[in-house]
Amino acid sequence: MVAPDGSQLALVDSSQIMLLDTRLGSSQREPTPMFPRYYVWGGLDFSPDGQRLAFWGGVTKGEQRGLFIGNLETGDARRLPVETVGITRNYVVWSPDGRWLAYTTPGTDVEHDFPVHNLYLIDLETDEIEQITSDEHYERVYDWSPDGKTIVLWSSRSQGHLTFLYDVASGAFTPVDSDRMVFDGRWLPDGRLQYQTRDMLYLMNADGSNRHRLFDARHSFCGGGGE
Repeated sequence: MVAPDGSQLALVDSSQIMLLDTRLGSSQREPTPMFPRYYVWGGLDFSPDGQRLAFWGGVTKGEQRGLFIGNLETGDARRLPVETVGITRNYVVWSPDGRWLAYTTPGTDVEHDFPVHNLYLIDLETDEIEQITSDEHYERVYDWSPDGKTIVLWSSRSQGHLTFLYDVASGAFTPVDSDRMVFDGRWLPDGRLQYQTRDMLYLMNADGSNRHRLFDARHSFCGGGGE
C-alpha cells in the first residue's frame, strides 16, 4: 500500500505493519515497525493526507480486534466501534475528504452456504455507521472515486458481473462493464476508472464514456488501494 504522495510504503510482515520510506536509496531503506502492539489480518489503507493508516487487526496480547485507525506520527491507534465476526479477510478504503471509511466485513446470517460480507460506511467525525448491504452477497470494497461520489467494489450480486459501482448518494449498484466480467477496479487521480477483465485492461470516464482497451492484462498487474 503506497501513501498518497508516494513517499511511504506500508507492508505487512508476519502480521505486523512495516513502513518503508521510498525517498531513500535502496541501500538505506530499512522498514520501520509501526503499531507493534497490534497484529494485522485484513486490508489497510492510507488516509488522503498520508498521516493515518486504517487497518484490520487486534491487540497482540488481548482479545480486542476490529478496525483501527493508527496515527503514523504518534504511533497511537484507536479502535472504531465496528463489529466483526472472527478473523477473516476484511477490506477498507478512505473517502477522498478523509471523513469516511468504506469497509466490508462478514455478515451474521448463517443460513447461507456461501460466505457473506456486507458493505458499511462509518463517519469518522461521529462514529455513526451505515450498513449498505444486508447478508445477501459477498462484497469486497476496492476504491473510492476522487470526487467522493462512487465506490468501486467486487460483489457476488450477479453471476454475470463481478465488479460494480456504488453511487453513494442514490444507493444504486451498476456493473462497471455490462458486456464483460470485471475482476478489479481502481480510480486514477483524474477521476477515470481503470479496470481489468479476464484478459484485458480498460480505462473509462466515471460516467462510462470514452471506454477503451489499454493492453493485454495477462501480461500486467492492476494494483491499488484496499490492501
